[in-house]
Amino acid sequence: MANILTVAESLAVLRLDGASHPVVTLLLPAIDGYLKSATGRDWAADTSIDPVAKAAAQMLLVQWFENPAMVGQAGELAFGLNNVIGQLQAKALLLAEA
Repeated sequence: MANILTVAESLAVLRLDGASHPVVTLLLPAIDGYLKSATGRDWAADTSIDPVAKAAAQMLLVQWFENPAMVGQAGELAFGLNNVIGQLQAKALLLAEA
């Protein structure tokens, strides 16, 4: 199953070397699940991943990678992430109407 972010994209965002990383491999499905729960849409299922979904996934990846205690939480997310999630919620509603 594909994720919003590929492993290569994730490693680039985190500036990690290598072909994979065990923590990244665990975080990618959690990020997809969180964004699906928060917006009501499975962004990873799209043929072409929405750039706003990628941005939100990157922001979550960095925060959760740096502070694993925050995995699954958004209450103390980095400034701007709540706004990005709001944009995704609006897009999800528009796509559901189409």
